[in-house]
Amino acid sequence: NPFGTTINHFFSYVTVSLLGLILYSRSKYFQKLFYAMLVLSTTLEVLQAVVPNRAFQLDDLMANILGVLFAYSVVKIYLFFKKL
Repeated sequence: NPFGTTINHFFSYVTVSLLGLILYSRSKYFQKLFYAMLVLSTTLEVLQAVVPNRAFQLDDLMANILGVLFAYSVVKIYLFFKKL
């Protein structure tokens, strides 16, 4: 499966991001948390280029970012409809 690890990255970041964003959904730090998750997901993948026995992969980086964006979208949509 050529996309096996990439899909795992996506679902892992969706899960972790959903948990964090739901916990902070009413906080004034909600937006900052979202930006921090984007920076962290990028940093962790880029740092793999210098860690022994690890490799940077652009596909994994994109999956990380898309996972965070997907979770953010889900939470924002939920909060929008919750207000109605």
